[in-house]
Amino acid sequence: MNKKGQGALEYLLLIGGAILVAVVVITILSQVGGSSGKQTEYNAISGICASKATQANCTAAEVLVGSTSCDCIWTTSCAVETPQASCVAGD
Repeated sequence: MNKKGQGALEYLLLIGGAILVAVVVITILSQVGGSSGKQTEYNAISGICASKATQANCTAAEVLVGSTSCDCIWTTSCAVETPQASCVAGD
């Protein structure tokens, strides 16, 4: 009779351990995926600003990608304003 109880307890501990590992992995993956989204939007804005060929097109450009909005600035070519923190991230 003791063997059945021990087997059931071991089974429950294995299931609990598997659930714990799954929760930890899902949490880590969701944090990594969420943090790269803003960087991706900023990189897309950089590409859009770089595609503007003239100073007139560049200085009047405000670019919105996803929930991030940045202004393009002209120095020797069109580029996104820096640093990234100066861009406005909406919710």
